[in-house]
Amino acid sequence: MPSKAELIFMKWKAELAEMDKSRDQIEGNFELLFDAMYRAKIKMNVALPFLEKAYEAHYPTEYVIKNTYRKMKKYPGTENYENFSKSWKKLISDTAKRVFFAFYEIEGIDGATNKKIGGQSKVERVKQRQYLDSIPTIDWEAIVREKEKAANKDIDETKTVVPDIDLDAIDVDIDLGEL
Repeated sequence: MPSKAELIFMKWKAELAEMDKSRDQIEGNFELLFDAMYRAKIKMNVALPFLEKAYEAHYPTEYVIKNTYRKMKKYPGTENYENFSKSWKKLISDTAKRVFFAFYEIEGIDGATNKKIGGQSKVERVKQRQYLDSIPTIDWEAIVREKEKAANKDIDETKTVVPDIDLDAIDVDIDLGEL
């Protein structure tokens, strides 16, 4: 039977396949893992072996690295492929380590318990992430397809009718300010 830490890691790794792995989301992805371990009262010495496994699981595949490099190499200042790949992986591993030590304190060193990451405490960030993940996304293309389908058919009053929405009038240019 796997330990609680192994089960938490296995669940996180399975969910990682569906997570956004972009640069802005790396920190949040690791926060989800280490917050779950921390809340499950898993000790640092048990959680530490999962740190390396976690950042290696988050590494992009060679295919992704090559395609991204191919797009980026035309811009001035882009490193060679090896350095590009190493720096990408280093960013991920450094972020994982930073998040890990935001949750787990080293004995004898002043605490990181109330340390804020990105202006928010770890609890605030995890709650915000869970809340945002719970909001369903609107499939505008499906609405347009349904509206076109309804316009092309004689609509029977007993069937479901797609609401008459003027899609051109919807302002989808949302200003998120400083986010």
